[in-house]
Amino acid sequence: MRERIDALEGIERDWAAYDGEVLSGADDPTLQTIVSELAAELEVPIAMVSLVLRRTQLFRAHVGLSGELERLHATDRDVSFCQFVVRDGQRFEVNDAQTDDRVPQTLVRTLGVRAYLGFPLKVGDVIVGSLCGVDTRARSFTDAQKVRLAALAAQAQARLAELGRAPRAPAPVVASAMQPAIAELRNVVAPLVSGVPAARVASEELKVALRARGALPEWATRTAEAASDLGEILGEMADATNRLRPILQAVQRTVGEATRATTAEETVHLAVEIARHHLRHVGGVSLGRVPGDALKAPVGVAVSAAAALLSSLGLALQNAGRRSGVNVLAERSGEVVAIRFSADVPADVLKRCADEVAVHFPQGDPAISASGSALSLVFALG
Repeated sequence: MRERIDALEGIERDWAAYDGEVLSGADDPTLQTIVSELAAELEVPIAMVSLVLRRTQLFRAHVGLSGELERLHATDRDVSFCQFVVRDGQRFEVNDAQTDDRVPQTLVRTLGVRAYLGFPLKVGDVIVGSLCGVDTRARSFTDAQKVRLAALAAQAQARLAELGRAPRAPAPVVASAMQPAIAELRNVVAPLVSGVPAARVASEELKVALRARGALPEWATRTAEAASDLGEILGEMADATNRLRPILQAVQRTVGEATRATTAEETVHLAVEIARHHLRHVGGVSLGRVPGDALKAPVGVAVSAAAALLSSLGLALQNAGRRSGVNVLAERSGEVVAIRFSADVPADVLKRCADEVAVHFPQGDPAISASGSALSLVFALG
């Protein structure tokens, strides 16, 4: 029997089915609950939602994996059993993989896989993967367990459909929103880059001075000077590092965790950090009350919209030569939260700021508008 089998070789597939957040690396509580329940229903140590790609099988949710599989959340497609579910579009069962010449033997040999039961998962009309249970002992599965697998697969399929429709911050507005953060990161990194060689020089001079003590009468003075130089350089580097940390954290939480839920309060605080480069020379931000209500829009969308508006206002203040800053507050009204940004710029400039960002959200979620002396960013509640 073969170690690897590529059951999908040469088969054309519709990759558009993996759109939205289907392939997101973020943990999904709904899918995780489904695989946990499946493991209990089938009485197996391993269960997973597997997405089968060109060369890789990704584990979108799983229980029971260990070692490299747990760390990578993936394995090669040609060693998987789920590829047969995708190829045939129907339930696939293995009772003893060691004696079944239909399946590759790599995972049988390395992980002790013996039994498998998988059911196809679709997004639209396209089979994207499998909900499956895996056992390390040879066994069969009951009719009741197969019925339960099909029912849980329907739930997992519904969740994948939701993820496929999940809103993502449009690429242009993400790029625009992140520009001030990138500029600030460049400014912060500059002293770190120059500080490293300077610190190395000071360190070497300190070593020389220490080695020279007793041989040179002025060793004490040189040692003190070298230590002072090193301390000053390290202090500057520490200050740059402290400035660097919150910006990186804000970018990570916005881009790296783009699909998770967020609140109005978190949205504002992350947006202020990301837009800081365009705000710190015009008076910064004055924060009023911002409620902690959960938003329907995920963090990537919410923060990108808010940061883009803040950056646009900061640049408008710079162009006008004003240092009055931006005022931010939010309030809940019914089933929405409105975040308002006000600055001392003309009404036509406010409208232009709103239009520049709103064009990236053609569905109006979030809704962006200018009225009087303020910009409004309106989110539906989650």
